[in-house]
Amino acid sequence: MAVNEIAARVHASGADERGLGRWTWLLFEGHNNHRTRIISAYVPCKPASKNDATVYQQQLRYLTSQGINKCPRKVMIEELTDQIQAWSRKGENIVLFVDCNENLHKQGQLQRLLVGDKCNLVDPIRLQFDPKKAPPTYHRNKTYPIDSVFVSKRLRHISKGGWLRFGEGIGDHRDIYI
Repeated sequence: MAVNEIAARVHASGADERGLGRWTWLLFEGHNNHRTRIISAYVPCKPASKNDATVYQQQLRYLTSQGINKCPRKVMIEELTDQIQAWSRKGENIVLFVDCNENLHKQGQLQRLLVGDKCNLVDPIRLQFDPKKAPPTYHRNKTYPIDSVFVSKRLRHISKGGWLRFGEGIGDHRDIYI
């Protein structure tokens, strides 16, 4: 959401091309045509049961109806990282706030693609301290973080960043700020 003076800098907004709400974005344009795309994304996790109401199951039904017989999580990761790569190639700065639904202490598939050669992003908060000391970010998981922010390397020098305590933001995850 962009309000007050920053709202005048919004050049465009949108969501994932399949219309599934997997990610949304705002594109800001500043002086000298500098562009920064802020993305909010949710990666579905494989459910423990076959509950039809999970995001994973809903996306699986949609993909199957489109003739795509792949895991919704894998499709989402592939399409999101392809899109980030395309935006970066156009010279845009990227700020990605994401619920990865993977243990970020272990460098899972999504995290490897985001910080690897494909997307070339960094986690600016973890650059400031020991990455293994990042707190859990989901209230039912008390051992590791699943949410983070990843940015283009030229945006890595943040003055502050971290996580709010549970209950200080909305929802059942810790809010992240930079």
